[in-house]
Amino acid sequence: MSSSPEVGDFFKGTYDLVEWHQDENVYANPEISGRVSFVENSIHVTMHKRFDPKNYFTYVGFGDFKVEGGRFALRYSNALTLRGEEDHRYLGNVKESYGAGEYRWYDCVITEKGLHMVSESKDQVWNIYHDGTLEYIDKKDLSLNPIKRVWKKITSH
Repeated sequence: MSSSPEVGDFFKGTYDLVEWHQDENVYANPEISGRVSFVENSIHVTMHKRFDPKNYFTYVGFGDFKVEGGRFALRYSNALTLRGEEDHRYLGNVKESYGAGEYRWYDCVITEKGLHMVSESKDQVWNIYHDGTLEYIDKKDLSLNPIKRVWKKITSH
């Protein structure tokens, strides 16, 4: 990475989900797992949340992202959300796509620590640090809870 990175420079690589903060608890593998990859303006994400046996949660999404005028936009064009119980009888709607296929726009600021992004609604925040840590904070995510997820970069593309 050059000494003065552009916003798009932060979206190259694959990250593993290492922490899930929810309800004043911090969860790690095996209670949570996931991976997100940013490759050639595409995003691929899988997340599994297993710390509540009555509400297991799995999300798989594919989409694209773009950077325009120093702003970042992300949308999922194909996604699957599954909720189920410990016996793994999942219920989900395979025809729903998170965000209905619309771009969610973020304002971006590059700091000495990395990239800080806030959604237009102010409900979502991303921090991508130079050390390979990615934090995603959502006031109400797909599990309908305020959360923070922490990811660690495992490869660069």
